Amino acid sequence: MTIKHSELTFQLMVESVPNAILLLNRDGKIVYINNQAEKLFKYERTELIGQVVEELLPHRYRKNHPTFRNSFFFLLRFDLWVRAEIFSVLKKTEQNSQ
Repeated sequence: MTIKHSELTFQLMVESVPNAILLLNRDGKIVYINNQAEKLFKYERTELIGQVVEELLPHRYRKNHPTFRNSFFFLLRFDLWVRAEIFSVLKKTEQNSQ
C-alpha cells in the first residue's frame, strides 16, 4: 500500500464515522477535522484548521486546558479524557445566538 493510498484510506474512514473527530498537533493546533466536527461546531474546516483547540471551549475552561492537553500528549493519559465531561462552544449563528 502506498503512502498516498494509506492517506486516502484514512481520510475516507475518518469522514465516514458518525463522531466528530479533531486531530491536534502537540501545540494544540487543529490540523484536521472531519465532516461531523464541522456539523457539531458549526464551523467550516478552513475556519478551524490552524486554530488552537481551546478556541472551541467556553472561556472559563480555556486557561487550564493546555495543562490537561499536555498531560494527554506527554503522559499518554487517555483515561483522563474518557472520564471527562465535554464542554464546547459553537459558532454563533442566527439559530443559536439567543
